[in-house]
Amino acid sequence: TRLSSGLSGNPFLAPPVTRPYVHRGQWGGYTASFDPEAAGVGIDTFVAALAAEGLEVAARGYHPLLHRAEFFRTADDGYYPGQPWHEKRLYNDGDLPRSEWHADRQIAFPIFLDEPVELVDAYVRAVHKVAGHIEELRAAGAANSLPQ
Repeated sequence: TRLSSGLSGNPFLAPPVTRPYVHRGQWGGYTASFDPEAAGVGIDTFVAALAAEGLEVAARGYHPLLHRAEFFRTADDGYYPGQPWHEKRLYNDGDLPRSEWHADRQIAFPIFLDEPVELVDAYVRAVHKVAGHIEELRAAGAANSLPQ
């Protein structure tokens, strides 16, 4: 896609990959993988900078991981009666570390179905603009973490 081509080559933001032997009929969503270690800033800082440029993006994908939903974190949900044979499995952060690691590095972009290519190109330019100012984001993050 045009967005993937525009994002490729970024040292800390990788577009999704479709392997040559796979046919992709459609995108169910479009997320790019963010590498906070390479960027030197957290995903929330980077996404906030993208949003400040007018991009509609979301940190950690479109939806939270299912095990992070309230239904799977509390026993009192009205569906499972307190029966010894009907015990509900509850989840906490850290229970699915690989899934959490992957999901916590995803930035969700619009799917861009019928939008003009100029809009996609504007997204690519904005990402490059923010990436080009990554040192300023790092400095701002360091300044914000200093004790007051």
